[in-house]
Amino acid sequence: MLNISNLTAGYGNTLILDTINLKAAAGEVHGILGVNGAGKTTFFKALCRLGPAFSGEVSWQGAPLSPAGMGYLPAEPYFYPYQTGQEYLELCSHRNPGFRIDKWNGLFQLPLKDLTETYSTGMRKKLALLGILAGGYQVLLLDEPFSGLDLESTEILYEILEELRRNGLCLLLSSHIMATVRQVCDRASYLSEGQIQETFDKDDFPALEQFVKTKIHDRTKAAWAEIRKPS
Repeated sequence: MLNISNLTAGYGNTLILDTINLKAAAGEVHGILGVNGAGKTTFFKALCRLGPAFSGEVSWQGAPLSPAGMGYLPAEPYFYPYQTGQEYLELCSHRNPGFRIDKWNGLFQLPLKDLTETYSTGMRKKLALLGILAGGYQVLLLDEPFSGLDLESTEILYEILEELRRNGLCLLLSSHIMATVRQVCDRASYLSEGQIQETFDKDDFPALEQFVKTKIHDRTKAAWAEIRKPS
């Protein structure tokens, strides 16, 4: 079980996340749903101690979990210059020597001998995904993993997530698209105004969708009233 307790994070005097508590089980894909700017990326960066000031506790299977024990896929992956895809994956797999780069690349068929700066946006996302899989982590943080992927790669990622679930990994996956959450997640939490507003099981995803729509409609009601007001 992944247990996140009283997570609070922000930049300077600006509080972004306020006392977040969340649990996710092994073999579970847990969605973090929210509009752009809701704090999904800040949430992941706080767990990895990347950027925002952080307080709270994170544990896995009852023991404290450090950032080194999590694999993080950022929404916009970064690679060192003059580095080939092969070199990147070899670096990522140093703690997991059993990872077969050639076998896993059979899924995406990336040109691993080429420099990463020649890769397209989708290719960079696929290389970064292979990189966190190469690390052998039990907890994965996936920030908008489907962004930038084509139709074929999206279907392959669905299969990868199912395989990881069967192997007992715990995955937190962020998205602002309800269809993605319905497709891949076992549970989902709605992040808004710096807090987890509510968490839904898969059977209750229709209620989650209605919950999100109500939030959006309530927020835009006043704006629509102004737009429709006669000049």
